Amino acid sequence: SSGINAEYGGISGPRLYFLCSNVEYSSESYQRNSIEKCCDIVFDSYSWMITIVTYLSPFIAYNAYKHGPEPYIAIAKTTAIPAISIYILALILRGAARTANPTYSEFVNLYYSAQTSSDKEMRHNFLKKY
Repeated sequence: SSGINAEYGGISGPRLYFLCSNVEYSSESYQRNSIEKCCDIVFDSYSWMITIVTYLSPFIAYNAYKHGPEPYIAIAKTTAIPAISIYILALILRGAARTANPTYSEFVNLYYSAQTSSDKEMRHNFLKKY
Protein backbone atom coordinates (compact mmCIF):
# COMPACT_ATOMS: atom_id res chain seq x y z
CA SER A 1 0.00 0.00 0.00
CA SER A 2 2.79 2.46 0.82
CA GLY A 3 4.50 1.72 -2.52
CA ILE A 4 1.36 2.77 -4.36
CA ASN A 5 1.16 5.94 -2.27
CA ALA A 6 4.81 6.71 -2.96
CA GLU A 7 4.40 6.26 -6.71
CA TYR A 8 1.18 8.27 -6.85
CA GLY A 9 2.58 10.78 -4.36
CA GLY A 10 5.46 11.47 -6.69
CA ILE A 11 3.00 12.74 -9.26
CA SER A 12 0.45 14.50 -7.09
CA GLY A 13 2.32 14.98 -3.82
CA PRO A 14 3.03 18.40 -2.36
CA ARG A 15 6.14 20.38 -3.25
CA LEU A 16 8.89 19.98 -0.67
CA TYR A 17 10.94 23.08 0.11
CA PHE A 18 12.95 22.44 3.29
CA LEU A 19 14.10 19.55 5.44
CA CYS A 20 14.33 20.25 9.16
CA SER A 21 16.75 18.56 11.49
CA ASN A 22 16.67 18.45 15.27
CA VAL A 23 20.12 19.97 15.60
CA GLU A 24 19.42 23.51 16.83
CA TYR A 25 16.36 23.73 14.59
CA SER A 26 18.43 24.07 11.46
CA SER A 27 17.01 23.40 8.04
CA GLU A 28 18.42 22.59 4.67
CA SER A 29 16.93 23.20 1.26
CA TYR A 30 15.40 20.24 -0.55
CA GLN A 31 17.56 19.39 -3.56
CA ARG A 32 15.40 18.71 -6.61
CA ASN A 33 17.00 16.79 -9.44
CA SER A 34 17.26 18.37 -12.89
CA ILE A 35 14.23 16.57 -14.34
CA GLU A 36 12.04 17.77 -11.50
CA LYS A 37 13.34 21.34 -11.98
CA CYS A 38 12.55 21.26 -15.71
CA CYS A 39 9.06 19.90 -15.07
CA ASP A 40 8.41 22.60 -12.48
CA ILE A 41 9.41 25.19 -15.10
CA VAL A 42 6.82 23.68 -17.46
CA PHE A 43 4.11 23.85 -14.77
CA ASP A 44 5.03 27.43 -13.85
CA SER A 45 4.91 28.42 -17.54
CA TYR A 46 1.47 26.86 -17.94
CA SER A 47 0.28 28.69 -14.85
CA TRP A 48 1.48 32.00 -16.30
CA MET A 49 -0.14 31.26 -19.68
CA ILE A 50 -3.47 30.45 -18.06
CA THR A 51 -3.31 33.64 -16.00
CA ILE A 52 -2.54 35.76 -19.08
CA VAL A 53 -5.33 34.16 -21.13
CA THR A 54 -7.75 34.63 -18.24
CA TYR A 55 -7.05 38.36 -18.04
CA LEU A 56 -7.14 38.73 -21.84
CA SER A 57 -10.37 36.73 -22.23
CA PRO A 58 -12.69 39.78 -22.31
CA PHE A 59 -10.66 41.27 -25.18
CA ILE A 60 -10.50 37.92 -26.97
CA ALA A 61 -14.27 37.43 -26.58
CA TYR A 62 -14.99 40.93 -27.87
CA ASN A 63 -12.68 40.47 -30.86
CA ALA A 64 -14.21 37.05 -31.60
CA TYR A 65 -17.68 38.57 -31.44
CA LYS A 66 -16.75 41.41 -33.82
CA HIS A 67 -14.63 39.48 -36.35
CA GLY A 68 -15.71 35.87 -35.93
CA PRO A 69 -14.27 33.04 -33.84
CA GLU A 70 -12.52 31.18 -36.68
CA PRO A 71 -8.94 32.34 -35.94
CA TYR A 72 -9.31 31.47 -32.27
CA ILE A 73 -10.75 28.06 -33.06
CA ALA A 74 -7.78 27.38 -35.37
CA ILE A 75 -5.31 28.44 -32.68
CA ALA A 76 -7.07 26.26 -30.09
CA LYS A 77 -7.05 23.23 -32.40
CA THR A 78 -3.36 23.53 -33.26
CA THR A 79 -2.12 24.20 -29.72
CA ALA A 80 -4.40 22.06 -27.55
CA ILE A 81 -3.03 18.59 -28.35
CA PRO A 82 0.69 19.52 -28.08
CA ALA A 83 0.05 21.55 -24.91
CA ILE A 84 -1.86 18.75 -23.22
CA SER A 85 0.74 16.18 -24.33
CA ILE A 86 3.61 18.25 -22.94
CA TYR A 87 1.73 18.76 -19.66
CA ILE A 88 1.02 15.03 -19.23
CA LEU A 89 4.62 14.13 -20.12
CA ALA A 90 5.94 16.66 -17.59
CA LEU A 91 3.58 15.27 -14.96
CA ILE A 92 4.82 11.71 -15.53
CA LEU A 93 8.48 12.76 -15.63
CA ARG A 94 8.13 14.76 -12.41
CA GLY A 95 6.53 11.75 -10.74
CA ALA A 96 9.37 9.49 -11.88
CA ALA A 97 12.00 12.01 -10.77
CA ARG A 98 10.42 12.43 -7.35
CA THR A 99 10.06 8.67 -6.91
CA ALA A 100 13.74 8.21 -7.80
CA ASN A 101 14.75 10.83 -5.22
CA PRO A 102 15.17 9.01 -1.87
CA THR A 103 14.56 12.17 0.16
CA TYR A 104 11.21 12.84 -1.51
CA SER A 105 10.20 9.18 -1.35
CA GLU A 106 10.81 9.18 2.41
CA PHE A 107 8.81 12.40 2.73
CA VAL A 108 5.84 11.04 0.75
CA ASN A 109 5.76 7.77 2.69
CA LEU A 110 5.75 9.65 6.01
CA TYR A 111 3.25 12.18 4.68
CA TYR A 112 0.69 9.56 3.68
CA SER A 113 1.30 7.55 6.85
CA ALA A 114 0.72 10.62 9.01
CA GLN A 115 -2.29 11.63 6.93
CA THR A 116 -4.05 8.28 7.30
CA SER A 117 -2.97 7.55 10.86
CA SER A 118 -5.01 8.43 13.92
CA ASP A 119 -1.85 8.35 16.07
CA LYS A 120 -1.06 11.90 17.21
CA GLU A 121 2.56 10.99 17.96
CA MET A 122 3.15 9.98 14.33
CA ARG A 123 1.67 13.26 13.09
CA HIS A 124 3.78 15.22 15.57
CA ASN A 125 6.96 13.43 14.41
CA PHE A 126 6.09 14.17 10.79
CA LEU A 127 5.47 17.86 11.48
CA LYS A 128 8.66 18.07 13.51
CA LYS A 129 10.74 16.73 10.63
CA TYR A 130 9.09 18.56 7.74
